[in-house]
Amino acid sequence: MIDNITPYELPDEDHYSFFFFDRPILIEEEAGLHQHDAWELTSIAQGYGTLISGDEVRLFKEGDTVLMPPKILHQWIFDPKSTRADGCIRFLKLAFRPNFLSQCLKLFPEMQTAMEGVELPVAAQQFQGQSKHQLRRRLEAMSSMNNLERVGAALQLLPIIFKATEKMEIGRPKYIERNVFRLQMVSTFVMKRFRHKVKLEEVAREVGMNRSAFCTWFKQQKGITFNQFLTDFRITTACGMLRDTDMQISQIGCNVGYDDLPHFIHIFSQHIGMSPSNYRKQQSSKL
Repeated sequence: MIDNITPYELPDEDHYSFFFFDRPILIEEEAGLHQHDAWELTSIAQGYGTLISGDEVRLFKEGDTVLMPPKILHQWIFDPKSTRADGCIRFLKLAFRPNFLSQCLKLFPEMQTAMEGVELPVAAQQFQGQSKHQLRRRLEAMSSMNNLERVGAALQLLPIIFKATEKMEIGRPKYIERNVFRLQMVSTFVMKRFRHKVKLEEVAREVGMNRSAFCTWFKQQKGITFNQFLTDFRITTACGMLRDTDMQISQIGCNVGYDDLPHFIHIFSQHIGMSPSNYRKQQSSKL
């Protein structure tokens, strides 16, 4: 089965933060069995057939809207009888790498609020009811937008995708690389808990390790310690608050996990090369 996997990468990833696709394609041009390091939201506009999704095989039809997490083997097999007269099928697809989501959470405090409490799914999700119709309408609207307009539309879509309640699980990975899964769990843990005191024992327990094993494993996977990873997330979040809000510096420190103002200023200055107040002045002068 591995021999049949079709290599698949997001096109032009050096120039685009995500990938939006909406055009008719010949049925034989649709990708074969593949997996890739991206979240993929697909809505079928023309055609029906069979979907291989992780450990499940099921029928799909026009209007079905599915979220495929990274690293899941999948394939949309369109029935030749379901094409248009010219032999084409059509679907709308929004695909983005995991770092697009994490960067949005770092840069936009509003996104952190909108995504609060979200647990990233491991299994593929099929949307139903109003959630399906809402996602479909927004994807259709993106078709007539330029690339810059699509950035805003994509940001608005993220909370809808991950917080939708009208959905069903339609396939889990046949195998999921353990390190990928654990890193995803760590990222979710940090997103939920970075405002509070985080103990290494807690995050290690989250991924089924003891503290020592977790510290060694995380450094091997990311090239930095977990505490460095957590601090980077907190300081990047603080930068966004300093830049985009009038919140007092002491309050920003508390909001990103630092109750002691001098300690927050010290850590911030170490990472950014200037104090929070000077950073705010610098950013204000750019406006």
